[in-house]
Amino acid sequence: MDVETAIETRIKPQLIKTFGQRRANSLLTWATIAYVTTNGDEKERYRAFVHSICSDDRVVRECGERAVARWEEEWKALVA
Repeated sequence: MDVETAIETRIKPQLIKTFGQRRANSLLTWATIAYVTTNGDEKERYRAFVHSICSDDRVVRECGERAVARWEEEWKALVA
């Protein structure tokens, strides 16, 4: 799956479902900044995008470390 499809069909809907539109947009904005400022190929930038969301204190605090670790693993596996 390409990066844009992974974000639009899997990550964004999960964030909206869990946190609502406004907070999801905030998380996606910060993750996008991580994506564009990371050196490396597209896969490395995507992994930085995912890590940005999954390392956010608010996300970890609300969802728990175990759930967030599962999301990170699943989301990173979407882009080969």
